[in-house]
Amino acid sequence: MTYQTRQTPAEAGFISNNNLQTAYDIFVDGDYAYVPSYNSGLLEIIDISLPENPVGAGNYSNDNLRGASGVFARGGDYAYVTSMETGTLAIINISDPVNPVETGSLSNENMGGAFGVSVTGDYACVACMNSNTLAVIDISDPENPVEAASIFGEQINGPIGVSVSGKYAYVTGMGSNNLEIIELGVYEELSGSYVVEPGLSTPLLNAGAIVSQHAEDLWGNINSLTTLPPLSILPMAVRLPLTEGLHTLC
Repeated sequence: MTYQTRQTPAEAGFISNNNLQTAYDIFVDGDYAYVPSYNSGLLEIIDISLPENPVGAGNYSNDNLRGASGVFARGGDYAYVTSMETGTLAIINISDPVNPVETGSLSNENMGGAFGVSVTGDYACVACMNSNTLAVIDISDPENPVEAASIFGEQINGPIGVSVSGKYAYVTGMGSNNLEIIELGVYEELSGSYVVEPGLSTPLLNAGAIVSQHAEDLWGNINSLTTLPPLSILPMAVRLPLTEGLHTLC
């Protein structure tokens, strides 16, 4: 049996239209490529089932997508699109690629310059360049995404790229030569009570104490636990200058 192999890459197909102006990112899932266009302010969906003849299937545009920059899609159900200009994560229903529609969106002060996005389980991790933030968004309800946690820091300088694998987020930035590795940790569902140390916004667990919706401080006052997020992110002490090469992590 003889196998033919191509020694050098060669163009298989090509598509160009006004909806692809300043396309910073692309995500391929099945027979479709999802491309955000910064200048056009939209998400373009391209049918790539015939690589030699890709065709536009549909697109979606609204004010949330002005400056559309990053995209992540999965399962043919939803595309998660960021906007660097509006600091927004938009969730687009792509179950009908010809007629995509926005299901929900989130924008807040932690999401300035939202760029790269990576999704794992019920969470979307968004690299936000202007606010130097990695925002973790709970997307379990596509109609009502909420921020679960965020991390700031000098080591995340102008973050634009993020990829999640397992319990780790890998973040790169415009303003440094670092690869930052962040461990994502999830609180367990618990019940019971906290004792709050005076002056602390987040309660500390006593030995054997467990979480409830309210906490009692040392003087018997009841305090809300709304400051306790459902997801915490802890920065790992692993920062790798990109000039040294990834082999040093082994």
